[in-house]
Amino acid sequence: MAGKIREEDVTTVRERARIDEIVRETVTIKAAGGGSYKGLCPFHDERTPSFHVTPSKGLYHCFSCGEGGDVITFVRKIDALSFTEAVEKLAGKYGITLRYEEGSGSGSGQQGQRARLIEAHKVATAFYRTQLSSPDAAHARTFLTERGFDPESWELFGVGYSPAGWDGLRNELRGKGFTEEEMITAGLAVSGQRGAYDRFRDRVMWPIRDSSADTIGFGARKLTDADQGPKYLNTPETPIYRKS
Repeated sequence: MAGKIREEDVTTVRERARIDEIVRETVTIKAAGGGSYKGLCPFHDERTPSFHVTPSKGLYHCFSCGEGGDVITFVRKIDALSFTEAVEKLAGKYGITLRYEEGSGSGSGQQGQRARLIEAHKVATAFYRTQLSSPDAAHARTFLTERGFDPESWELFGVGYSPAGWDGLRNELRGKGFTEEEMITAGLAVSGQRGAYDRFRDRVMWPIRDSSADTIGFGARKLTDADQGPKYLNTPETPIYRKS
């Protein structure tokens, strides 16, 4: 992973990432007067709104449970991220280039782990979606059609197909510059005696997305009885995907 993010870049993220925009991705907030907003707190159960957002100050605060902070703190708590991961996520959303103490922040060796794993999932999503149109995926298309999912639904939900081979996605990711260690860390591959191999094989694939619509994992459904694995197979817990 890269070193510490430069403080001036963290400041830029705080200034450009509007806290009301970020909060609205997970919380319904309404104008409360004076340029502030309020809604039901996402950090505890309540019936009366006590969660306030003040864009002019870039802060949020719940007057019931006491949770509060800036936009980075909010993303950290909502998505269970480290400080660096939260800054990287916001920087990606707002098109901010981050620099690190160890270098300029460009290149795979200087990118944060979260950014690399998110990018690996983007590649995987595109790969699976392309595979759904292949001749080998005819049974997957039939499976979806018989359950009421038409091609428009496949496109809308990003549905794909993982081929039956052991190295289709692995080779695709390798061609994009990802290491086997990164594939395994992302939950897209499994470590074997002869190297990494695809975790998902011959399955219909549904992307699992976070609050920013980034794909962070997959839900996979087996298609044949010959598959001795579980009916449903999800991405294991990873640095970007937590099941709890």
